[in-house]
Amino acid sequence: MNDDKPVPSAASGMKPPDDFRTFMRNYQDMVFSTSLRLLADAATAEDIAQEVFVRAHARWAELSTSPTAGGWLRTVATNLSLNHLRRYRSRSRFFSELRSPTEEFDGPDVQFPAEETLFSELGQSERHARLQA
Repeated sequence: MNDDKPVPSAASGMKPPDDFRTFMRNYQDMVFSTSLRLLADAATAEDIAQEVFVRAHARWAELSTSPTAGGWLRTVATNLSLNHLRRYRSRSRFFSELRSPTEEFDGPDVQFPAEETLFSELGQSERHARLQA
């Protein structure tokens, strides 16, 4: 099912958006959710959505009357999101993936922080002793 809001046109009896701000408000949720589904990161999805609307603003003369503006926005959001994933995939790797399996590692073991509930189960003297250690 297509969840895009239709671009109003004379043929549908709806009035096209008069300004870019109205156009952007009509489509901002769809553009953001498209990027968010692909990226799983709200901050990056916001950046991608902003870039989509910067590009839409540059093509406003065409998009303001186009019945396929929603599809164009979704395509641009998808392509920008996929480009971002390809470009920054190496940054999201874990450090353990960067080392080859045959490589020797003499460094210290990685220590993760304790759970927040760890000290709630201990008595005061035991907590003090662990903090000192």
